[in-house]
Amino acid sequence: LQFLYFIGSGPFLKRKTRMAGFLSRALCAVKPKKKHRTQKHSLPVVGGEGLPFQQESDSIDYMGTSNSNVMWPSDVIETIGGADGPLNVDVCTKLIQSIDNLDAHIQSANIKGGEHIREASYSDKRLLVLVYNHMFMNYNSQKWCDRDNEGRTGSMDILPAGGPVPNYFANVAHDQTIHRRKILSIAGLRNLVLFGSEIFNEMRDKIFTGDPNSYSSGKGVHKMRYYTGNVVDLDTTVLRASDRVLLSAVNEMNKKMGIEVFDNCKIFGNSQQASDIAKAAAQDLLTRFQKDFKLSKSTIRKRKIDVNEIPSSIPVARSNCDRGKYPIWRYLNAGQDSFHVNVPHLDDVIGALLRAPIQAAKIYLTIHLLSSTESELEDRLDTFFEECLADACFNQKWKAVEEYGKKLSQEGTIVHVLQQVQKEHQVDFIKIMDDDDDNFTKEKELLMRLVKDRHARSQDRGIRKITKLDISRWIDNPSAVI
Repeated sequence: LQFLYFIGSGPFLKRKTRMAGFLSRALCAVKPKKKHRTQKHSLPVVGGEGLPFQQESDSIDYMGTSNSNVMWPSDVIETIGGADGPLNVDVCTKLIQSIDNLDAHIQSANIKGGEHIREASYSDKRLLVLVYNHMFMNYNSQKWCDRDNEGRTGSMDILPAGGPVPNYFANVAHDQTIHRRKILSIAGLRNLVLFGSEIFNEMRDKIFTGDPNSYSSGKGVHKMRYYTGNVVDLDTTVLRASDRVLLSAVNEMNKKMGIEVFDNCKIFGNSQQASDIAKAAAQDLLTRFQKDFKLSKSTIRKRKIDVNEIPSSIPVARSNCDRGKYPIWRYLNAGQDSFHVNVPHLDDVIGALLRAPIQAAKIYLTIHLLSSTESELEDRLDTFFEECLADACFNQKWKAVEEYGKKLSQEGTIVHVLQQVQKEHQVDFIKIMDDDDDNFTKEKELLMRLVKDRHARSQDRGIRKITKLDISRWIDNPSAVI
C-alpha cells in the first residue's frame, strides 16, 4: 500500500485509490486453499419439487404414541437414501429457518411451569428424516468404515426411521466399534426428531425421575431406550471420585489445611470427606429443584428428593435399574466411582432430547451450504463426524453438538465469503480497475458473478443468498457489518 501511494498523479491517481481500496478488502481475507467450484456437488434431494416421496407404506406401530396412525412415505421409513440430484438450496434454507423457530420455542417454553413442548410439523419431520438418511449414507461410506471400524470390515445394515435402535454402551468398546456406535447415534438422533418431544413431555409429567419403575411400559425412559439405544441422564453427577485430577486437587487442599490426604481414588471414594462433599452439593440441588417446580411435600417424598431423607450411608447403585431410588447415591461400575443427585440438569435434558436432534441436522445442512468446493465440503464433513457426532451418552452428544455449533457460527459470514472470493480472484479484479468508474461498478458486477447462488451467514446469524446490496455495501464500506 505504501508503494501504491508513491505512484504519481494524473491517470494513476484514480487507479491508485481503487487499488488501495481493493487491497484493503482483499488483504483481510484468508487465502483459500481450494479451487473455486463452478458447479454444485450432487446430493440426494432434500426438499423442493420432485421430492422423492413414493407411495405411502403401512402405518407404523409407535408403541401407542400420538403418531401411531401416521402414514409415513415408504422411502422415508424403509431406506437410508432415496434420490439422486442436487441439494435443493432453497428448501434447505427454509428448513434451517424452521429449525431456528422450533429451537426458539423450546428455549422459551415454561417447562418448569408445566408447558409441553410442541412437535415439529409433519413436513419438517420428513425432511429432517431425509437429512439424517443422507448423513447415514455419508458416514456409512467405505472411508469412514475403514477409519472407525477398528480393523474390522464391512458397513452396517440399513436402520429404518421410526424403528428400534439396538442398545449400545457409550464410549465403551464392549465388542462395539466407534463406527457402530456413531451409526447407532445417528439413528437415535433421527428417531428423536420423531419422538423427542413425546419422550420429553412424558418425562416432564413424571418430574424427570430417573427411576425406570416410575414409567409405564413404552413411556419415558423405556421409549427413549427403545428408539435410541440409550437414555439421557436424569440425575446430576456432583463428585467423580475416580477422577485422578480431582484427587490431586483434594490432596493439595488437604495438605494446606493439615488434614488427611488419600493414596488413591478408591480410598478417597470410601472416605467421609467424599461423602460430605456429595451431600452438601445434593442439598443445594434438591432444594433448588423443589422450588423451581413448586413441588408439594408429598410430591417431594414420592419423587424421592427430600433432603431430610438423605441417608447417613450413601447407597450404592450398580446398574441403570438402581437409579432414581434415593435422593443421592453412589455409582460403582467399570472403573467409575461417582456420586449422583436424584435431579437432572434440566438444560442438558432439553439439549439431549429436543435441541441436539434438530441442531445436528442444521449443522449438517449448514456445512453443505457454506462449502464452495468439493474438497472443502469433505474437510468439513470429516470434522463434523469426528467432533460433532459423539459416540457418548446423550448428555455428551448434546454438548458436542452445542460446542461444534458455536465453532461453526464464527465461520461463513457474508463479509468472510466476499473477502475469500476477492482474494482468490485478485488477478481478475486488477484487470478491470483501470476501466472502472468511481462507484466501482465493474468490481461489484464481477464479484456478483463470482458469488452467484453462494450462501453465507448474515448479521442475524441466518443463512441466505448473497445479494447485490450486500456486495455494494461491503465495497463502499469494507468495515460494514452485514
